[in-house]
Amino acid sequence: MGETDVSGCVEAIATLRPPLAVVDSVQTLHDPEIPGHPGSPSQVRSAVTRLMACAKETGVPILLVGHVTKDGAIAGPRTLEHMVDVVLYLEGDRHGENRLLRGLKNRFGPASELGLFRLAEAGMVEIGSAGRAFLDEQSLSVPGNVLTVTSEGSRALVVEVQALTVPVGHAITRRTAWGFDPARLNLLVAVLQRRARLPLGQRDVFLNCAGGVRLVEPGVDLAAALAVWGAEANAGWDPGTVAIGEVGLGGEIRRVRCLEARLAEAAALGIRRAVVPAGQEVQAPSSIECHPVGDLAGAARLLVTGSSRARPVRAMPRWMVEAPETVA
Repeated sequence: MGETDVSGCVEAIATLRPPLAVVDSVQTLHDPEIPGHPGSPSQVRSAVTRLMACAKETGVPILLVGHVTKDGAIAGPRTLEHMVDVVLYLEGDRHGENRLLRGLKNRFGPASELGLFRLAEAGMVEIGSAGRAFLDEQSLSVPGNVLTVTSEGSRALVVEVQALTVPVGHAITRRTAWGFDPARLNLLVAVLQRRARLPLGQRDVFLNCAGGVRLVEPGVDLAAALAVWGAEANAGWDPGTVAIGEVGLGGEIRRVRCLEARLAEAAALGIRRAVVPAGQEVQAPSSIECHPVGDLAGAARLLVTGSSRARPVRAMPRWMVEAPETVA
């Protein structure tokens, strides 16, 4: 039904008693008794309060659809998130078919859970083989592409991290990330410059998490750093290897949570080798070979295909360094 008056919505829900009521969107609701225009803090707060009272009185679950800002946060007052029982975010590349339903709050169960869906003609359907949803076997051997395993709630997910470095001829460089925290990328680039002596001060650095997935936990730092290293050194990584670990400011590889679950997910996809933090005890599956490393240099030596040491960074020709690079 097309209705923006809160009283009309509450009356319809109480009369019809549907199995599920969806309000799209909560920022368009208006209560004539409350001052302010639709979407204002007072209007949103009043609408949510009345809808929650209706849900408790009738027993009808109500799903509120809200707008988000460019940063991905819920638009409007932050009290909206505190008032409701469950907060879910629907994420994904708008040009792709995969969608991630991420739980950020749940008063009746565990939060930080992740659901994987694919857009179909009949709507969204759950992905059965979630482990391969974000993998492309043809691109795994490209220099700058590294596999990692992220942990979202109780689910482990294998994701491909892609990096590209481009020489620039001016003082201003760019650090651009898709699906990865830009501030975290700046930190990793600084660590690679200082600890690994990579000349990234003259490079534009681009980082992409394939498939539209967004990586928010520090356990994927090692894969992101090795992807940038591989792109700069033009080194191809072993497609059957995953990199798991947090990177500290000293270049050390720190421990991560749920390492056993990550390795189990990697082994289920046929991955045979994993680079993990040194000193972290773990019961790994018998089919996977673990290589504990303490710093970035040790990880790079293990990951480079066909060699026990990382390839040296090749010096760029002078004309490539001095010429300005145009990237669309």
